[in-house]
Amino acid sequence: MFNTRNLFILLIAALLGLWFFASRKNAAAPAFDRPNDPWVFRSVLDKTPRMVTLALDDRLWVAYSTDSCALYKAWSGGVNFVGAVYNTAHGPQPTTLGNSWFENKHHQPWTVSVGGKTETPRTDYKGHRYTEGGQAEIFYDLVLASGQRIRVNERPEFVERDRQVGFERTFRLENCPDGAAVSLKTNAASVASAAHGLVSDGKLTFGKTEFSRHGNLIVAEVEAELALNPNAETRLTTWFVNTPLIDNTFDDEADEEEVAAVSPGQKLIARSDCATCHNAQVQTVGPAYVSISERYKNTPENTEKLAAKIIAGGAGVWGTAAMSAHPDLKPADAKTMVAYILSLDEGADDGEGGAQKSLAEIPAESWLKPDNAANAAEMSPGLLVKVYQFQGSVGPLSQIKWPAEPTATAIAGKVYAGAEEFGTFKDNFALTATGYLFLEKDDNVLLQLTSDDGTRLYLDNQLLIDNDGFHGDETKEAEVALRAGLHPLRIEYFQGGGGRVLALKWARFGQPDMKVIPEANLRHRTADDPAGVAVLGGGPGAVPGDGVSEMGVHPAYSVSQARPDEFLPKVAGMDFLSDGRLVVSTWDAMGGVYILENVGSGDPKKIKVKLFAKGLAEPLGVKVVNDTIYVLQKQELTQLIDADRDGTADQYNCFAKGWRASANFHEFAFGLAFKDGHFYATLATAILPGGASARPQIPDRGKVMKISKKDGSIEFIARGLRTPNGIGIGADGELFVADNQGDWLPSSKIVHVKPGAFYGSYSVDSVAVAQMPVQQPVVWLPQDEIGNSPSQPTFFADESPYKGQMLHGEVTHGGLKRVFAEKVNGDYQGCVFRFTQGLEAGINRVAWGPDGALYVGGVGNPGNWSHQGGFWYGLQRLKFNGNSAFEMLAVRAKTNGLEIEFTEPLPEGAGWSPENYLVKQWYYKPTVEYGGPKLDETELKVASASVSPDRKKVFLEIVGIKPLHVVYLRLRG
Repeated sequence: MFNTRNLFILLIAALLGLWFFASRKNAAAPAFDRPNDPWVFRSVLDKTPRMVTLALDDRLWVAYSTDSCALYKAWSGGVNFVGAVYNTAHGPQPTTLGNSWFENKHHQPWTVSVGGKTETPRTDYKGHRYTEGGQAEIFYDLVLASGQRIRVNERPEFVERDRQVGFERTFRLENCPDGAAVSLKTNAASVASAAHGLVSDGKLTFGKTEFSRHGNLIVAEVEAELALNPNAETRLTTWFVNTPLIDNTFDDEADEEEVAAVSPGQKLIARSDCATCHNAQVQTVGPAYVSISERYKNTPENTEKLAAKIIAGGAGVWGTAAMSAHPDLKPADAKTMVAYILSLDEGADDGEGGAQKSLAEIPAESWLKPDNAANAAEMSPGLLVKVYQFQGSVGPLSQIKWPAEPTATAIAGKVYAGAEEFGTFKDNFALTATGYLFLEKDDNVLLQLTSDDGTRLYLDNQLLIDNDGFHGDETKEAEVALRAGLHPLRIEYFQGGGGRVLALKWARFGQPDMKVIPEANLRHRTADDPAGVAVLGGGPGAVPGDGVSEMGVHPAYSVSQARPDEFLPKVAGMDFLSDGRLVVSTWDAMGGVYILENVGSGDPKKIKVKLFAKGLAEPLGVKVVNDTIYVLQKQELTQLIDADRDGTADQYNCFAKGWRASANFHEFAFGLAFKDGHFYATLATAILPGGASARPQIPDRGKVMKISKKDGSIEFIARGLRTPNGIGIGADGELFVADNQGDWLPSSKIVHVKPGAFYGSYSVDSVAVAQMPVQQPVVWLPQDEIGNSPSQPTFFADESPYKGQMLHGEVTHGGLKRVFAEKVNGDYQGCVFRFTQGLEAGINRVAWGPDGALYVGGVGNPGNWSHQGGFWYGLQRLKFNGNSAFEMLAVRAKTNGLEIEFTEPLPEGAGWSPENYLVKQWYYKPTVEYGGPKLDETELKVASASVSPDRKKVFLEIVGIKPLHVVYLRLRG
């Protein structure tokens, strides 16, 4: 029997045992301080496609080619993250920063000997995974001539001894044949000697060693071959001297300041998720770092305040968009990050913006007072717009002599216009928009004016924003404190040529998002109303749908937010798991895949989001098959596996990558559709910044891929596309693709995928397709009228009147478009209708949920890669509400005219007059030039109109309709 003393001794022994095993466990799983988030990521790197990079430590980054499965190099300094998803630049791609410890000289380093026969195997990259110990492992196969595969699992890691940087590679073989010998050729540089530089527990044979002097340092470059242990792990460690000595030739292409010593604040920012919402020079989801530095003085007080804001998250002080909280960020690190950002605006005007904590802190003399003479009772909503058309060139604003009488006068409910809203006003015109900005309470607002070409904004008779001159789509901002009431407002705008853009947004104090100023806050004197009702782009009596764009949500659908307020996704792909959770991939620096719960609730507070995977390269397609998530990266189809079932992917299996690729920024892979045991995706062509096709092109570009789920094999089934952003299941369960305007593509279009089809682009493999017939589109999408950047097609799967028809997203023109398609002699033809606007962003991806609602994901980027006036992110839910909307349901081509079908019966006696219908036709001629004009545009005579007995159809007898022409139909009056 134990006495108390013995029991006490046993208790102490047990506690010591627990401490020992706990300490052993902690020793086996050290906390690694990775210098980037994500620390394992896919990208183009140093003009090489299909790279996987591991940011192991501030002093050690390594990258591997997934084509050759060979190490590329090990270096110190990081990555210059440039490109559309990183810093919005169209053209460049990421490059390494800083010098290399060594660069691998062996593109194919492996040798295998079996049964006395030695061969160089083919390598096949299979993916990467995260280990329980907080490390990562890449795995690939050595494929022998016999077809047998030896799996190599390689775990790279940073190691250190006495402040000496080391690179450890741990290899583990699987499926090794009996008696097989596997060896790896390697080299090393920036080492003291062969014996002191390369260490292994395998058999290491040294080859040639060359020494060189670097200042007072003599270093070696070593050749070696490592025989791997057949039934155990093999470690190879390279111990470097105190500095990397191989010059980085790609530093010349990076900004000199970025290549210089990177500040601690920059390193911390690189490790964080900051790049998801911020850019150093350009406003993206959040403000640019330079803009922040210009607004806040570089003082200890502001550093403390902004560091606290980064940790707490939210909106109001840091910027205009809601920022995610960072509760795990150390206060000292947050202050280091802020110190770097505020250092970007040094000098006499440091922080001249001087943001305030509260409205009460704004000095009395800084407030602009309202016009007390303005009488609210004499006001109506909107601004008075006067448009002036000039015969010759016009601009800049400082040189315009305004005519006495305008060409047109209108009332604008919002200052938000693009090519569609300007209508017939295309080049060499100017306008003024005058009235009042109304505030119901005192407020500090950030005004944002965007235009192409020049604009000026006057508020309270002061020039507040000057964005004059000939330029593309540019934005300028001004912050101003305004007392409640009516403030005189005047906007001047001119359009010389090219793009047409004008938008005025604001962000109010304490509110998260930059929004188009609503009609309720814009006023004009009722006495100034033009005769009748006028709408810019239309005319007296114009209404939405009658030649005027619709800006709201379709009345038959109710819209709700499908994301938490703090989640701002640039949606690249969407699909649903069987339990109703939504899977979303994002086109951003994180390259993330997220899983959302309760998206159908309509309440952002009830919607939960979790990051499932990250570090993917522009994942522009997601498909869930049997509750397994597949993601189409730029250069790979990847299967995501949550092996330990903790809700996060830990294994990224390379499912297919058998298409050729280059480092061109525009070589996107779009998708992802699944049908009859196969995935379907499309490959964009390579272009130069600005839109012209690159020369030469890789033969695999511009094609439709069919990928077997059984074995990942790839078949190219159609060709001749340019930027086919989206493939989906449409009418009759068939596959359709949306292609975007460019060379050989005078306007965007929707095409039906037919095996062996050629769609008309000669930029790739022009000799092979020279004699091929061109497959005509289902519908053309006239530029600036209905389709500038069409995206994923699908079909109406709800119980609306449109059930079975097709619809597709639109990134630049915005909203959703509806397509009625019919099959004639084996080919589809159809009619496209504007369907809905009023969404928070240009629509890039769509998915039908198990609740019968349509989920739409938005995206945006500078230039013409976004919907003007919308966000660069968005995730919303559209649900059929049972309401009816009178509109054309379908238009069918007949031998001698057109048949129109409506959603509701026409009124008694209506529809019989031919004058009620405007019909035009034209054709497009694809050329090597970017885009193309309408050719042979002609108005057609409607000989007669006949209404059906149920008054839901009208047949128009039309003379002169030609084949291969686009026919435009408008109901007048």
